[in-house]
Amino acid sequence: FVVTPSTVLKLTFSMPVEEETGMLCLSHEKNVQRNGRKDCFIFGGNDVQSSSTWFTVMNPLTEEGETTDYEILIGNYFTGPVNFLGFAQDNDSSTRARGESSWSNIEIFTLPSLNIGLDD
Repeated sequence: FVVTPSTVLKLTFSMPVEEETGMLCLSHEKNVQRNGRKDCFIFGGNDVQSSSTWFTVMNPLTEEGETTDYEILIGNYFTGPVNFLGFAQDNDSSTRARGESSWSNIEIFTLPSLNIGLDD
């Protein structure tokens, strides 16, 4: 699919057991860090840095034990084709077995155009 300025990503993110980062990416290439777009979104974690050239930290971040609903106008962050949908859970600073997160109710849609006019 192709992301336009009016494309929306809607989802629910849960983090029963905190890890460093819980991230979702909508990429046109396999290497999201070098694809030139800001097409990854971090929803929670305990090692979250400020946004970078390839990811955006969502506000609010989901804390351990919480579930958060998100609705993001992703067309504000990037536009263009999406060939890969990636889910990542990073936890390389301690035991890699720690961490649990889930993404559900995922919807990607384009807002309809709105034409407003005045009658004479």
